[in-house]
Amino acid sequence: MFLVRQKEVPRTADHAPQKTIYLFSVNLATIARMLLDKCYKAGANLIHRRIHASLANKRTIDKQKRLEIILTQIDADDAEQRRELEEQMTPAERAIVTNCKQMQDV
Repeated sequence: MFLVRQKEVPRTADHAPQKTIYLFSVNLATIARMLLDKCYKAGANLIHRRIHASLANKRTIDKQKRLEIILTQIDADDAEQRRELEEQMTPAERAIVTNCKQMQDV
């Protein structure tokens, strides 16, 4: 698909480049349609990426949710037990959960 179109208007029959006028035009409707299609495709790709990330990291996300539920049920005074539960998530797992939550927020 061409964004810019060129039309030659020869002033003589021999089409000499020095005596030919070149007209350039842009079809805005075509460009708008193309950009809209690209935006739809980008949106669909984002949705598919979000779904893939959620499915690929489902176990880690479920583990984080279970730990959050347990932490809400534990008394605030029991800091030792809270610390032990928080240590069950490795830094890599925390990073995965953080990335998935950021994707869901966008």
